[in-house]
Amino acid sequence: MPRKGIVMAQEHVDRRTEAARARAARKAKLADESRQIRAAAGWTQVDAAREIGASRDAITRIENGRMEYSAAAECVGALRLAAVGRPPASASPRSRAMGPATEKTETRKEQEQ
Repeated sequence: MPRKGIVMAQEHVDRRTEAARARAARKAKLADESRQIRAAAGWTQVDAAREIGASRDAITRIENGRMEYSAAAECVGALRLAAVGRPPASASPRSRAMGPATEKTETRKEQEQ
């Protein structure tokens, strides 16, 4: 029969292990989201880093789960904001260069009438 102190120590280790697994799962979710945002925007890691004013290494660390969670969450949030209004990567290069679709504007002749 194990002693009480050993059982309590094992319970403590179990709780710490569960917490570590939860942190790893949250980091993995951020990594996936970062990749999805980049793919939807058609960005490389360098492009994404440039968009949010970070280094490519920071994007790599996020996507490999090596960045502290709070910093990674802030970067992914910035990526979300930077990607808003961007055409999907499947759009033609010309339409991506022109930016998001806008409403039809009147031609000069239509405005003069």
